[in-house]
Amino acid sequence: TQSMDVAIENALDRFSRIDVLINNAVYQDREVNAMLLDLDDEALQRSLFGNVVAPFHLAKKVLPHMIAQGGGSIIHSASGFGVQGESTLTAYGSSKAALIHLNRMIATQYGKQNVRSNCMVIGFVLTPLAIESTPDVVKDILLSHHLTPELGAPDDIANLVAFLASDESK
Repeated sequence: TQSMDVAIENALDRFSRIDVLINNAVYQDREVNAMLLDLDDEALQRSLFGNVVAPFHLAKKVLPHMIAQGGGSIIHSASGFGVQGESTLTAYGSSKAALIHLNRMIATQYGKQNVRSNCMVIGFVLTPLAIESTPDVVKDILLSHHLTPELGAPDDIANLVAFLASDESK
């Protein structure tokens, strides 16, 4: 949490306030995110720390500043694996489910103090790495189960973040 304190201090020194916190860290390791009986405690702890504990601490450190200045926006990046089952990503999916609920708690507890907390539940996004490393047949399967005519793009996420960070999202 010391590096978090430094980052917050730097932001306050430079801008005198913190209007937006984006918790976008992702810890996912398919090699160790196994089925429950195969999952070791260390892998679970790493996933929980990266996807829940760190966002918890950042929100806890930023909230007093947001409340004192009259409001702000906290945006969390979760995953579809946090709301649906999956055969191997036990630690990752469980940690993202916890992040989704942490978001609900923050929104409920601090919404009346003009602090918004929103959580993006992100599915498959066609990042350059995903385009290169995902076989076309897999992309076709994902698209066939998708509710819109195309898979997500990085700009879709960026546009949502910009909206949620803005006062228009109140």
